[in-house]
Amino acid sequence: MTAALCVLAATAGRAEDRPAVTRAAIEKYLFLPESDTYLIGDRIAKWDSDIAVILYREDERALVEEIVSEILGRKALGRHRIVLLPPIERLRDDGVPRPNFTLGVNSAFFEFMMAPGGLRGLEAYQARAKAAGCYAQPTVPLIARDYVITGAQIMTRDDLTAAALRDCLFRGFLLTAGLMYTDLLAFRKAPLGEAERAEALAVLSLLYHPAVRPGMSRAAFYAALEAEGLVER
Repeated sequence: MTAALCVLAATAGRAEDRPAVTRAAIEKYLFLPESDTYLIGDRIAKWDSDIAVILYREDERALVEEIVSEILGRKALGRHRIVLLPPIERLRDDGVPRPNFTLGVNSAFFEFMMAPGGLRGLEAYQARAKAAGCYAQPTVPLIARDYVITGAQIMTRDDLTAAALRDCLFRGFLLTAGLMYTDLLAFRKAPLGEAERAEALAVLSLLYHPAVRPGMSRAAFYAALEAEGLVER
């Protein structure tokens, strides 16, 4: 059966479902100690457009829809939608957006894409990703220097357990949305628990608050959100 275009948008979320966001929680998922890590340092990077995802295999569509619904159900991407595109043979259909996000669950594709040399600032993460079979990276063009994410990819091996695959894809969406390669989010082997997923989504929702602009420094980010009363000590 041919998959139809699936457009997912934020739904009404309940404030009581969101954990209190403290500086300590934000630092778990957002900021890095090395100024040259992943080239952007401590600058905020985020999408300013909808995300159009093309799947390498249709087998993962239901799982991806479930994960995306969890993310958007918390309004973690603000006004932005995630569009799950139909199979590649239908991409020429009228009204189908151009993909800017590739999601592949295929061991051969994973090994091929991981073969090139490491991107400066991501060498340690790439080594961990190769061992774990799970890799995610946003595209932040350096020439523009506007810190806007313009594309992304998640790649995994196809021999992961169901739990490992779900955790991989969930973390991958967070990393490609603008959260950073922190120890907890990118390097810990144990899957994120339910409370940690909720905490990470609460931090991501701050990243997509209207007061936060791409390119903001750590200090400017905190100042903007503290002025809104959104960060607890």
